[in-house]
Amino acid sequence: MTKIWRFLDTGKNPGVYNMALDEAILEILEQGKTAPSLRLYQWSPACLSLGRNQGLKTINLGLAQNWALMLSDDQMAEKQFYTGTN
Repeated sequence: MTKIWRFLDTGKNPGVYNMALDEAILEILEQGKTAPSLRLYQWSPACLSLGRNQGLKTINLGLAQNWALMLSDDQMAEKQFYTGTN
């Protein structure tokens, strides 16, 4: 049986938007309310996105700040946990 996939080109968006959209797509897929999706996206402004098994300990935060990368609220909380800073 052939399964039809959705193609989504959501363009340039902030990291928080991209992550929230990924979560929403996954939730409706798990509920059987949509087909699997192939989504193309870009970050604007630049954003640091960490995977489930990655942590800020592996990131040079000074370099990220020099590049003016956005960190999501979850990543900022993790930074505070690891470094004791805001």
